[in-house]
Amino acid sequence: ERREFEKSVANGEISHLLKVWEPWWKDKSCLIIEIASENNQFPVLLSNIPSFHTLSKKEPSPFLLVHQTEMLYAYSYVMRSVNGEYLSDIDFVIDLLFSLSNVLNSREVPNSPEAAIDAIIQRSLKDGLGSGSREFSVLITSDVVCLLKLGPKAGQYVLSDLHKIISLNLNQENE
Repeated sequence: ERREFEKSVANGEISHLLKVWEPWWKDKSCLIIEIASENNQFPVLLSNIPSFHTLSKKEPSPFLLVHQTEMLYAYSYVMRSVNGEYLSDIDFVIDLLFSLSNVLNSREVPNSPEAAIDAIIQRSLKDGLGSGSREFSVLITSDVVCLLKLGPKAGQYVLSDLHKIISLNLNQENE
């Protein structure tokens, strides 16, 4: 039975049994993101997020858009790789996030959003991370475009969800 099951998996014969996760940013209600609080499909938005200017007297770095673009890509990549079920293997999710993201690893950061996307695609393809393939990279790039078009609130949802994921991992390690 096990061999038959493994053969079915390898041939894709049972893939139709798995429900494919539909990202919250592809939901039609995302066009009006203010209604997200009524939609339980959206991540929980952190409350009391301070504005940048209350945290620093300096002007924001011109690289924030680069950092944001990379974080959106890493988040979309991870969420699609685990079919939206990041709680199923939080260690894998954290490893994948940190492997993909220069921002989280304090490595050299590209100087444009395009260069950030190109670098993260190259890392995912080279290292064979998660679901890395050219087709998958195109899908994730379209996710990033969608999230950017939704505006700053979408970025807040992504960062809130990333905060939750990283906090869950830290709490798990402390137990």
